[in-house]
Amino acid sequence: LFCFVWYVCVLLLFFLFSVFVVVSFLVLLFVASPRSLRAEVVGTTNKLTADPKGWFTTRTTTFYIVRVETTAGTSHSLERRYREFLALHQQLTTELPAAPLPDLPPKLARHSPLELADRLLALSAYVRGLLSEPEAARHPAFVAFLQSAAEESGSASAATATADAVDATA
Repeated sequence: LFCFVWYVCVLLLFFLFSVFVVVSFLVLLFVASPRSLRAEVVGTTNKLTADPKGWFTTRTTTFYIVRVETTAGTSHSLERRYREFLALHQQLTTELPAAPLPDLPPKLARHSPLELADRLLALSAYVRGLLSEPEAARHPAFVAFLQSAAEESGSASAATATADAVDATA
């Protein structure tokens, strides 16, 4: 009788351990894994562009590099000027007046390295803030803002994954 009880206890412990392992795996797979799109401003690049005013033949323009990672495991980088962030912010504040949108950092008069670094951090926080606000994260202008590089490079799967991840975010 003692051997039988001991055998049943061992089997019960093995069964409980197996259930624990399976439940832990499912929790890690479905709950702990990120279910949202991640995007942040990771750097800057300067490019020579034509001067629209015609004063000079070229001028240096700062572009901010935005890194977008989807839950499908795809990622892409895109370059955005500050004026594109500003246009997005103006459109979102006009079309989503009740949504608590993050503040956009102000335009810089000069472009010292320290000011650019501060703005880079502030723009990254701005993009993360938009992703955390469901209405803004689903807004077509914001989705297009994050998809453009994937579409321009001809990667339809990356653009679809970005759109799907934005839907999962909200």
